[in-house]
Parts: sequence; C-alpha cells; structure tokens
Amino acid sequence: MFSVQEKMKGKNKLVPRLLGVTKDSVLRLDEKTKEILKTWPLTTVRRWGASPNTFTLDFGDYSDQYYSVQTTEGEQILQLIAGYIDIILKKVCDGPLGCGDKYLRGHCNLVRKVVGF
Repeated sequence: MFSVQEKMKGKNKLVPRLLGVTKDSVLRLDEKTKEILKTWPLTTVRRWGASPNTFTLDFGDYSDQYYSVQTTEGEQILQLIAGYIDIILKKVCDGPLGCGDKYLRGHCNLVRKVVGF
C-alpha cells in the first residue's frame, strides 16, 4: 500500500488515500477504513508516469480522465505496475496462442512499444 493524496472534485483540498497494486489491479482505498473505493484492472491501464511528487494513471478509452495523486512514492508505484504488466504481457505473448498468430504478434509488439517493454 502506498500513501497518496488526491484532490477532491471541485475543490482544492487534498484527501489522504491509499493506493494498492496487485498482480491484477490498482486499488483506491479509504485511508482509515481500508475500504476499496475503486478497482481498476491492470489490463485497462494504458500509460502511467511518475514525477518526484506525483503519480498518474491513464486508462485510455476506459476512462474520460487521468487518475493523478500527490505522492513521494511515485517511482516505486511505477516500477510495481510495470513489473506486473510485464508479467501479463509475457503470459499473453508467450501463452498457448503465443505470438505465432500474426494479429497477436503485432498486438504484443505494439503493446511492448507503447509501454516500453
């Protein structure tokens, strides 16, 4: 779990939250109750990035906006997500269908290029 702060909608106030990353998803949790407020499957993550004080997720066509939080742990979150997505890509591209299929091979190569693998 990572401690983050997110901006309240329509206000300039920051709210403490927890951001969790599993092998399948990214979780947005209430800091106090640990209740899951939102779950994003890793397969919907299109891009992600970190700066010294922020972390941002882009869900492409799956969402009409980015999810951006303030945190000093952005690089650690980035590395964890990149590792899990690499595992997902390896399963898809090296799985039973493999990249022997022309469409899958092109898709795997494109995804690797987009996400930097």
